[in-house]
Amino acid sequence: MQVTLTREEALKLLKTYNQEPFHIQHALTVEGVMRWYANDLGYGEDADYWAMVGLLHDVDFENWPEEHCLKAPELLRAAMGKCGVMIWQYANGLERSPVAVYGTHVPVKSVGNSTTTPRDLTTDDDVRITLYLLSESVAERLQEQGMRAQVVSVSVRSNDLQTVGFQMRLNRKSNLSADIAKCAYLLFRRNYRWSKPIRSLGVCASDLSLVEEPEQLAFFDDPARDRMESLESTIVGLRQKFGRNCVRRGLQLVDRALSAVDPKDDHTIHPEPWLRN
Repeated sequence: MQVTLTREEALKLLKTYNQEPFHIQHALTVEGVMRWYANDLGYGEDADYWAMVGLLHDVDFENWPEEHCLKAPELLRAAMGKCGVMIWQYANGLERSPVAVYGTHVPVKSVGNSTTTPRDLTTDDDVRITLYLLSESVAERLQEQGMRAQVVSVSVRSNDLQTVGFQMRLNRKSNLSADIAKCAYLLFRRNYRWSKPIRSLGVCASDLSLVEEPEQLAFFDDPARDRMESLESTIVGLRQKFGRNCVRRGLQLVDRALSAVDPKDDHTIHPEPWLRN
């Protein structure tokens, strides 16, 4: 589950409940401070998230001063669901994770990305472009973690903010973007009925295992698989060195506005304890 607001939407939410210039400037200042400390303390990958925590930490102050820090969870949940409450918990220092030795890393249980698209999606081709972008980000994260996934999930939020989700198991564990994207698109085609245009999409890979763990192969294994893994690894290296647009799928040239989304750099993965009820 990912944060469902962009920075622009979060700022709009702040200004919905706060009009005093001082309060707006205070929120922007704390946003900048939180981003700086996240980068300075080695949490650069989560800097955008911590910045949003700073931006929205006083969202309820101007209109509900007597309920300050009490009204915020209600406002943030209405706008962002459980992730809104997660932001409020972070802003108030509420941590429910067990105490761990400094430097200990929580095992990764899933890897996912979602995005609010530049415009509403209205066709299967729009969805396919976006799912491939998200799948490439998920695959790259899996490869960075040295992991493969067995299960692929897709979340779809319509333009009236109703969300549905679907999932299925891959025939074979994979960290290849092509495998994840094909599965995600198949899930979408089988399950979504286009009752409404789509506002955002998400792709998540779960049931993870390390790449070096033994796996049972098919009797007639695909000889091209090793070449595909090598090819994707090379593409990731090129993008890290020369930028994400140095190698692109032909599909992404169909709609350059949709393809301009960069889910890997624009979104973060959040600690699982914050997502529990």
